[in-house]
Amino acid sequence: MRLFQILIYMLALTIGGCLAFQHNIQFPHRSPKQLKYIEKVPETSIGTDVVGKAAASSNPALNNQGKALFKINCASCHNRNMKDDLTGPALAGVEGRWSDYPKEDLYEWIRNSQRLVQEGHPKAVKLYNEWNKTIMSPFSKLTDEDIEAILFYIEETSS
Repeated sequence: MRLFQILIYMLALTIGGCLAFQHNIQFPHRSPKQLKYIEKVPETSIGTDVVGKAAASSNPALNNQGKALFKINCASCHNRNMKDDLTGPALAGVEGRWSDYPKEDLYEWIRNSQRLVQEGHPKAVKLYNEWNKTIMSPFSKLTDEDIEAILFYIEETSS
C-alpha cells in the first residue's frame, strides 16, 4: 500500500512538472509590472510573419481547426460572417486593430480581457467602454496555437 502511494505521488509530481514546464513555455507569466503597453515600431521590410501567413493561407487544416475553435468559443457572441456586430464586435480586421500593440496583448485580451482592463491597457479599456462595459468571457485554456488558428480562420472568412 505504501509503495502504491509513493508511485502515485511520483506520477503526480512528474505530470505536474511537465504541465508546469509546458505552461511556462506557452503562457509565460507576466506580472502587471512586466506588462508594457508601448506601441510597436512598424516593420519596414517583409518579416517572417508575412511569409508565414502567406504559406498558411493555403492550409485547410489550420482553417478547419480555427473554424472548430471559433464555433466552440466565439460564435455565441461574435457574428460568423465576421463583418457585423452581435453581442461582441465584428472580428474582421481584429489583428489590424491591435497592431499598435504586441501580439501578446491581443492573446491576453482573448484569454482574459478583464485583466487587461484592470491593468489599464489603453486598447482594452477603450473596447470595454465602447461596448458598454460588457465583459468578454475568459478563455484561459486557449493556447497560442489555438488563438493563431482562430485568427487565421477569422482572416480567411472575412477576406
